[in-house]
Amino acid sequence: MTIQSPSFNGINALATLMNGTGLANYGNTIGGKLSGNAYYAKILEMFSAVRGQQTDPDNPAFDPQTDVAQNTANLLATLGNNREFGSGAFTTVVPGTSTSIGTGHLHNAVQAHTSRLFGANALYMSQAIQNATGIVSHSRNLQPILAESRNTFFGADPAENDVTAYNNANFYLGNTINNPIDMTLNGYNSLVTSNNGLQSAANDFTALGTAFNISKPNTFGNPGQLCQAVAALEFASLIQLDVALINQGLAAVSIDDLDLPQYNQQCTAALESITNQEAVRVTKDMLGITNTQIVKLSDVTDFDKLFPNNTVLVATTLEELQQDLVALELGEFETSAQFGTILSTLLVPRMPSRGNENRPVQGNNIDAVADVYLFQNRSLDLSDIMGSVGGIGVAESVDAYKTAIDKLYAEGTLTALHNAAQEVIDAAGATYSSPNVKNTFVVARLDDFTAELVSLHSKENINSTITDAVVAWETIAAKCATEKSIEAKFNLFLNERTGESNFAVGFISSVERMAQNANDRAFLYGLANAAINAGDSTGEYVHAYTSEVVNYNNLVNNQVRFSGGVQR
Repeated sequence: MTIQSPSFNGINALATLMNGTGLANYGNTIGGKLSGNAYYAKILEMFSAVRGQQTDPDNPAFDPQTDVAQNTANLLATLGNNREFGSGAFTTVVPGTSTSIGTGHLHNAVQAHTSRLFGANALYMSQAIQNATGIVSHSRNLQPILAESRNTFFGADPAENDVTAYNNANFYLGNTINNPIDMTLNGYNSLVTSNNGLQSAANDFTALGTAFNISKPNTFGNPGQLCQAVAALEFASLIQLDVALINQGLAAVSIDDLDLPQYNQQCTAALESITNQEAVRVTKDMLGITNTQIVKLSDVTDFDKLFPNNTVLVATTLEELQQDLVALELGEFETSAQFGTILSTLLVPRMPSRGNENRPVQGNNIDAVADVYLFQNRSLDLSDIMGSVGGIGVAESVDAYKTAIDKLYAEGTLTALHNAAQEVIDAAGATYSSPNVKNTFVVARLDDFTAELVSLHSKENINSTITDAVVAWETIAAKCATEKSIEAKFNLFLNERTGESNFAVGFISSVERMAQNANDRAFLYGLANAAINAGDSTGEYVHAYTSEVVNYNNLVNNQVRFSGGVQR
């Protein structure tokens, strides 16, 4: 018994989303989390002190004794953002490698990035997720074939070739598949000398009806297979085949073994002994044989009569044809007629790629798709596109950065920088008398601050916490910058969202699918937790429903009746 979707929890989650609640933007909390450290707060104060005194020197109101030149204040946006200065970890700015999300304070850039993705409320976020799920679905569908395409080799046995791309553990199409045309035809055209001969070959196979068993390709066409087909339809006595087989000393041989090569001669002799034309007619009617070249039962031992159009075949003997068939994928085909019917339906592609014997897809074509729909050679997750909104890929680094900064400040490693920042603040707040110029003193104190940054990083090899802070800082910025670069490849219609309640219904309906993927589920939890942590308890319904759909699927797969919703 199953439950209708959404469940009772789902209805509550739907209601919260329709009210624009239940989900929240983690980015809104970053500033508060980071600025709780005394050192971080001091750097923010330094920025405010300098920017609060800035004036354009070309402005007639500019006073060199009381104002800071605007271009000096502008330098703060990228102060110390290179790796040798800490990538902005000790100046609060966006690392130089991630300025695609902006410059200035990183927490402001992250908040702007996540707020743009989140939108006005939870309904807007629901719509953005709905738009992104289609992209993720396409990515997951494309990833396997893109990966396989890089491992595919066309042509002869790789053991005899220097083929560095060949990977036996992944995907090898075999020696019947030599180019994309062969691949499209599943290698069946390896039976014929030209694709134009497929229809003629199909006619010959079809005309043999159920006389021969193609599921045993290594004995296909052997006279014993015809004997087996007659026995299976229980008319061997009618045409006196049973007597003929006994006369050839085959009485003790199992019917299932008659197709083996060692019995070919005896089975042929048995068939040759049956000369009654009525027996031939009955056999052809019962087995659906329409081949007009077969006028007596012994004709089935003649390759030219079995396949009157054999000039289109690569094989020149039955034994060669058997080996060609062994190399093919024959699935659940049982009779010659079934195989012939399939051959007759094959559509031959028109392609300019004959001779493309190295890869079925050109490398640049694979790259063109992979560059858009894959991320780090894997399929996209929702978290790759917008995970930062739920803190995915960010929250852990924020915590790690805060831990590192707190430790560095507590042990006194940041004291000199803290004091240098205070000197900048003092210089910016002071009033100077001519000929002294405030901007000169502020620039000098900023130079002192930068010198302290260099000094701090000279200690990095003996204080790993400095590295911890920098790496965490870079990770926060890189996550948002990566999301932005991925999003730029698609259109999430962020500026066209309307906040209509029907998007909440679509979102709740898709939770069951999204929650089955661990990464997508973590993203949903992140959005719900951000709401809960912000004091919006309705996020608990989204969290509960996400958990419920996973539990539901796990339980019903074990035939357990689930209590979560209306039973049906």
